[in-house]
Order: sequence, then structure tokens, then C-alpha cells
Amino acid sequence: MVRRWWSSLERRTRTRLVVVTGVALAVVAAAAVYVATLVRSLETPEVKQALLDRASAAVGARVQARTFDVKVLQGVVLEGVSIANPPPFTGPLVTADRLVLRYNPWSLLRGRVELTRLSADAPVLDLTMDARGVFNYEKLSRSRPAPATASAAAVPVRLVVSKLALDHGRLVVRDSRAALVKIEGADLDSSVRLEAGSLEGEGKVRIAQVNLADAFFVRDVSSPLRASGGTLTLAPLRATLATGQVSGEATVRSQKDLRFAVRVALEGAELRTLLEEARAVQRMSGTVTADAVVEGTGGIETLTGKGQVRVEDCEVAHAPLMQLVATVLRVPELAHPDFDECRATFTLGAGRFTNPSLSLKGRSLQLTGRGVTSLRSLAIDYDMNLALGEALARRIPTQELRDAFKDRGDGFVTIDFEVTGTTSAPQSDLALRVGRAAAESGLKKFLRRKLFN
Repeated sequence: MVRRWWSSLERRTRTRLVVVTGVALAVVAAAAVYVATLVRSLETPEVKQALLDRASAAVGARVQARTFDVKVLQGVVLEGVSIANPPPFTGPLVTADRLVLRYNPWSLLRGRVELTRLSADAPVLDLTMDARGVFNYEKLSRSRPAPATASAAAVPVRLVVSKLALDHGRLVVRDSRAALVKIEGADLDSSVRLEAGSLEGEGKVRIAQVNLADAFFVRDVSSPLRASGGTLTLAPLRATLATGQVSGEATVRSQKDLRFAVRVALEGAELRTLLEEARAVQRMSGTVTADAVVEGTGGIETLTGKGQVRVEDCEVAHAPLMQLVATVLRVPELAHPDFDECRATFTLGAGRFTNPSLSLKGRSLQLTGRGVTSLRSLAIDYDMNLALGEALARRIPTQELRDAFKDRGDGFVTIDFEVTGTTSAPQSDLALRVGRAAAESGLKKFLRRKLFN
């Protein structure tokens, strides 16, 4: 009796297990079919275009991609990516050959979003400022909907980007007239975390070349990078400029308005190379040492700062100002003077480059002064003083011209004059002052002859 009951129980149990197993397998199969169908549906052109349209609406500008590969459990790969400029700007704001987004979907179970890789190949960012000082990227932020009332700190989900990378990036910052900064060959390898509304991260930055207004070309830039509390810091910064060594640090603060600050020191740069790269009219040589602190928010008018420059063994091969002095005084060697040292201090502000002190000193020739250069037009306005040693002053061919100089009492004779015009085409009242002095000297001699002879 017991044996028949037990046998019957075993048969019923096996039957139930078979049924449960069959149902479970059916559910798994159905889920697999659903997932496969979902994945295939995501790969349709219509869904991909819908995703790009959603991205465009979120950014506030048209987002396009030549190819779009989606894998639900892995990530997204886009090729030929572009983000258009918001009106009234034209052309693309951002382009990239390839954009890769890889994620770990199971990280959501731990209360965080984990991106295992976010990278861009050959990205190009073109930041343009209009005549009112508004950047194109600021138009994007204005076109997005207002944020929710809850703060980012109230969101419990953490964002972790294990690898954030840029390869061969390019950045252009321009105003309505010309390019201010061009960054070529930028590589970034970093990781970032967003938690409680604060972005934290660290990494390494390498830049092949930084072009500053087509005047200074900083190369081989490298620095550790750190992001903390809304501030991005590059320190210590290393680079080369005209074969000289650059060191310093740079910070970018994003709280409220974007603001940057740079502190640099330069050692052992070649003045001749600096001028050649800047395509300057002047041809000079010497070894440059300098330090500067510059801050700003964008265009030239926002720049503020100060610094000093010193050039050892400063030799002039060609300079419009010295050519003018040589012509007026009729002493050809004044066009190519050799200075033991050239020094200058400067400040930046209101779109002007101000020299409170400018000093070029040699054994027989000294040129000192102060003045202002407009960073926009390169117009100059300087008050200068020319001092000649007695031996060099005697080379002036006529006494009337020599009489324009005043004895300084230390073996030098001097004359004051003004320089205006532009850096490439300076104008001076030196000829007028020398001519007036020569005329007064000639008149005095004429009157002495008439009165005393």
C-alpha cells in the first residue's frame, strides 16, 4: 500500500517537474525571441533616425551620423558625426570621424551608470563668438528646456566614465574677425566621475601645437589633468616655444561663466625664431626669458594680465623704427644696433597691450620709453627717449642736427620723440623735432654773426 502510494507520488512529481521545466523553457525562449526582435527593431533606419532626432532635440542643434551601430547590451558606435551650429551661426559646431560609447548595463543594479568607454576619433570643435561676445555653444544651452527643480545632488545615480579619450582632436576659437586660438593634434586619456552634482576626474593631455592668433606657436604641450569642483586644472604644464622651454599651469572654471587663467614662464627661446613664426617685419636675434599671467573669458577684449620679457644679446638686423632713426640722423649704423639687454614690462586689459617700461640698452645707444598697442588694430602710441654716446653722436654729420640733443651728464646726449602708426608701419615726429632744433640752431648762429660780426 505504502509502496503504491510512493510510486504514484513520484510519477506526479516527475510530471510537475516536466511541466514546470517546459514552461520555464518556453518563457526563456519567448524572452529570447523578444530581445532578438527588439535588437533587430533598433537596427532599422527608422529607429536610428528617431534616436538622432531625439539627440538633436536634446542638444538644440541638428545631430547627424553617416553610420549608426547599436548593440543593446554593449553600446553605440557612430561614424561621420556632426552637430550643426545653432542659428544664426552657420556650418558645423562639432564633427568627429568616429564616436564610441560602451557601457555596462548591469552597473544599474549597483545604483550607478558606468560607461566603460567614451571616445572620439579626430574630433573638431569650432567655437565662434559673434560681435556681441556671445559664443555659439551658449546658444545651445539657451535652446534646451529649463532644468528640473531638483538639484543634481539629489539624484542618487552616480555616473562613472572609466575611459574618456580623444585622439587627434582639433579646437578653434574665433571671433567675428579672425581665429584667436587653434589647437592641433590634441590627445586626451582620462577617467571621470559625477556624484552629488560634482565632476571629478584625472588624466593626461598631449597637444602637438597651440597657435595663438597666428603669432605664437607653442608645441609639444603635455600635462596631467584634474577636474574637481567645477575647475579643470592642467599642472604642471610643459611645452616648447621657439626652441625655448615653457612651464606653468592653466585652469578653466565653469561655474556661472566660463573663465580661464594661464601662468607661464619661458626660458631660452630664440627671438629670431619667434619673429619669423609671427611673420613680423622686425628681424632681431637674442635669447628670450619671460613670465606672464593672463586671464580671460573669451575674446581679446576680455584678456587681463601682466608680465615681463628680457632678451640677452639683443641684435637688430631690421626694425622700421631704427631705420627711421638712422635716416633722420643720417647715421647708417643706427639701423643695426647691438644691445646688451632688452627689457620690457607689460599689462593686458581693455583690448590693449601696455608697456609701462621699455628699455633697450647698449654701450653707445639706449632706447627707452613707454606706450600702448591696440590688440585689435596693432596701432601704437609710444613716448620714447633716444640716448647716444658722445662718440656715436659725433657721427651725426651736421652740428645743427647734433644741437637737437641734450647732454644727460653721463656721457650720453638725448632727445625725446613720439612713435605712432602701427607695429609694421611706425611713424615718428623725430624728424620734425630734429628739424625744428636744427632750424633754431641755424637761426641763432645767423643772428650771432649779424649782431657780433
